Amino acid sequence: MEATKNGDDLLRNFLYDICRCNGQWTMKNFMEESIAEIRETIREEKVILSINEDIKSIVLAVLLHKAIGDQLVGLFINNGLLRKSEPEETTNVLSQRFNMNITTLDEQASFFENLNEIEIDEEKELAVENQLVNIVQREVSQLKTIKWYASNALYGDKDDAKDLFHQSSMLGLKELKPLCWLYRQEVEELGRHLRVPDYILGKQPITLVGLAGKVKGKVTEERIHVLRESEAILRFEVFQAGLEYQLEQFYTVLLQPEWDFSGEQWTYPILVKMIEKINSTQMMRAKIPDNVLDRIARRIGNEVPKVSNVYYDITVDPAVDS
Repeated sequence: MEATKNGDDLLRNFLYDICRCNGQWTMKNFMEESIAEIRETIREEKVILSINEDIKSIVLAVLLHKAIGDQLVGLFINNGLLRKSEPEETTNVLSQRFNMNITTLDEQASFFENLNEIEIDEEKELAVENQLVNIVQREVSQLKTIKWYASNALYGDKDDAKDLFHQSSMLGLKELKPLCWLYRQEVEELGRHLRVPDYILGKQPITLVGLAGKVKGKVTEERIHVLRESEAILRFEVFQAGLEYQLEQFYTVLLQPEWDFSGEQWTYPILVKMIEKINSTQMMRAKIPDNVLDRIARRIGNEVPKVSNVYYDITVDPAVDS
């Protein structure tokens, strides 16, 4: 409504005066009703959830555990494509803060094998999705008592084609979708009511393919390592400069490798993107102080092996940044 003159007033009049809504819905009520509904639906059966580093996955895990405790079977699958420290950060907060039993599977080798020689982004996504499905199917087949699969699909994901397991038919399980009426911002609010730490809720969104989606060309362990270390430096410097709330998005991209001057080894150019939000429909490149940009570039160039150049992208591509 930001792009419409008096948009807030128009929406408010429509909701309260025409539709006669009472405005009493709260996230606390949603949380309590969801917990009661999950308990009533699941009863004594068990639910499996594939947990990743994204906040909607973490918030869902906490919500389910609050509702059904150890009836939740949580799988954290380390695919080798995560940002620095995220496997430990995610599993530690769930196990230590919320006393959840999490099964961690180290599947890095299998994911890199599936991504071998793939250069097209859509094919990378398909390879990661297929391997994830294979692993969850394998685990479900070994756990005979599982009756439900919990999906972290949100309101904007309600198209079944976006659900990895197509209403769980691929797993032969019943499906549970506790978050399906929420948007991402509302998931963050739910997380606060569930006492999920702010450092988790404030994380940058990342797609299912993780860092592989930010590698141009082939995905290898070395390239993911270079990108991971570069992204970690960017993240540190953004927080150090107090820019985390100013920025809508900030991340690094590993561009196609190039030969160094000696012609003896590949080196990697790194592209830095930092985006500010103007309103709900418009974004622009962030106006970052020169000293911050200089520090980011110097640190990535000096501390990350095989980085040749660091570029700052001043364009905004909606197809990439939306």
